[in-house]
Parts: sequence; C-alpha cells; structure tokens
Amino acid sequence: MKSTTKYVLNVLLIIVLSVLTAWYLSKTQIITPTSLLSLKWTNCIFVVTWVYMCFAFLSLIEKHVYSSFCNYPYKTAFLTTVYGALGSAVSPLKSAHFPLKVYAQKTNGMTIAQTLTGITKCQIIFSATSIVVYAVLMAIFIFSKAKLNIADMTLPTFTVVGIGFVSNVSIFILLTLISRIDKLRTVILRLLAFIASIFNRKLNKEEFMQKKTERLNLFKEQTSAIFSKFYLFIFPSLAYVLYMFLSCLAPYVSYLCVSGTGFSFNDCIRFYTCALALTYLVNVIPIPGGCVVAEFVFSVVFAPITGVYLSRTLLLWRFCTYYIPTTINLGIFVVSSIKSTKRNT
Repeated sequence: MKSTTKYVLNVLLIIVLSVLTAWYLSKTQIITPTSLLSLKWTNCIFVVTWVYMCFAFLSLIEKHVYSSFCNYPYKTAFLTTVYGALGSAVSPLKSAHFPLKVYAQKTNGMTIAQTLTGITKCQIIFSATSIVVYAVLMAIFIFSKAKLNIADMTLPTFTVVGIGFVSNVSIFILLTLISRIDKLRTVILRLLAFIASIFNRKLNKEEFMQKKTERLNLFKEQTSAIFSKFYLFIFPSLAYVLYMFLSCLAPYVSYLCVSGTGFSFNDCIRFYTCALALTYLVNVIPIPGGCVVAEFVFSVVFAPITGVYLSRTLLLWRFCTYYIPTTINLGIFVVSSIKSTKRNT
C-alpha cells in the first residue's frame, strides 16, 4: 500500500513539474507555438518505435543471460523491461526499476531466487561491458584530441566519457571489495543501517544487514561464475555494446527527423557523447522522470549542435522517449496486472 502511494505521489509530482517545465520553456522561448505545431506524427511514431526497438533488443539480451540457468520466455523478458522502464519513469531513484522488474517476473511464475540471480548476472555483465566501452572511447578521444562544446565551454571529449568510466569502475571495485572483505562489509553495512534507520525508525537493523549481506554474497558468487566462464557471455556483452549506442542515439534520431539532414558519423558521435553527459547530469538530481532537469540540461548541452532545430528536437525527443512510452508502459502494466489477477483467481 505504501509503495502504491509513493508511485501515485510521484506521478502527481511529474504532472506538476511537467506543467512548470512547459511554462519555463515557453517563457524562455526555447519552445514556441511554431515548434509545437511543426511536430509531425510520422516523426513521433518513428522515434517511439526506436525506443521500443531498444526495449526489444535489451529484452533479447536479458533473455540470453537468464536462459543460462532457467526457462525465460521472451514475453517475460519484454514485460520485465517495460515494467522496469515504467518504474524508472515514475520514481526519483535510479534503482527504482528493480522492484517492478521483480514484480513482473514473479507474476510470470519465476521464483525470487531466479529473479535475483538473473538481475545480478545482468548488472555484472552490463557494468563490466560499460567499463570496457568507456575505456576504449576514452583512448580514441584522447588520441584524436576531440573537443566538445557545451554551454559556451569547450571540453576534451574524453572527460565526458571519463565520468562514466570512473563511476562504473568505482562502483564495481567497491562492491567487489565489500563482498569479499568481511570486516569492510560489516563496517559499511552498519553505517548504511544507521543512515536508513534515521529515515525509518521501525527499521530492523539486523534484518537490513542480513538482506544486504545476502545480496553481496550473490554478487560475489555470480561475479566468480561469470568471469570463470566468460566465453558463455560474449554474445550478451557484445550485444549490450550495441544497445548502449542505440539507446543513447535517441536525441540524434530526433534531430535527424526534424532537421531533414543526412546521417553523419561525426555528428552521431557528438550526439552520443552529449547524451552521456545528459544522462549523468539528470541522474545526479533525484526527480521523478528527470522532469525539469532533463529539459533544462538538454537545452544547454545540445544547443551548440542542434542550432535552430533545438526546440523541435527537444520536443520530439522528450515526448517520444518519456511521456508517450511512459503512458504506453502504464497501459501495458495495467492490462497485464488485470490478466494476471484473473489468471490467479
């Protein structure tokens, strides 16, 4: 009940923030009536299709990972991805997709052990792959001395990718150390339990620490299993590399739709790195759906490369990667939940 209330409150907050965002963008002339009227439904369909193509591709990758230890139909994989996207869209927390992914798999007959194992495997593979991709990109950008213009600043492109590299490496190393060094784990978990108890006075600290310990042991177990037989996970790793690029190219796809310009590899890379910067900055501020923050950061980060097409690109990108998919995902969630309830009664 409490969880449902939180989601409802987050949805209401999204509505309020969206109205304020619309007011701000119109007040600053970033969005004008002309740019609104210029949106074509064919472009909207194309960008939304791009988003769901990414969902479908990610579902295929996760199916491959889960299938290494259990039966995992593609339908369940796709619903899990959709539910996860919905959770992230209506919550301020980056990890909010996990509860709804667990719910999706539970309602489709999977045990909690299978779900936790699968989610842990995927996160390890995705994190390790991200580290390798960021390292390669950093090397390329350092060697080429590429520059990126953001808000009247010229930055070495490798610094943007470096944020992703450093954050992923730091988290991976920290989790590895905590999961393998008992004394360090105890100190860290006690600190986390103390902080959590400040916000929840009824929290059972011992139970909290026990659950976290179980998750860390699972991380340790799955990390060893994956790296000892890494050849079994080459396909999902390579596929995730492609997914990383496809999912970050939604702003570029939106730009191509509204500008009518032809594809350019250099522009593609510039949009990709700007999309990474956008993602980092939006994730720093915990607001449901990144409302206000996403629009403001987009208008700053992408202004130098979109030029006169900024407002139309922003509108098409935001509507078709957030508002429309969130509405569709909510519909899928409601229909699937009703079917699941009828099936179990």
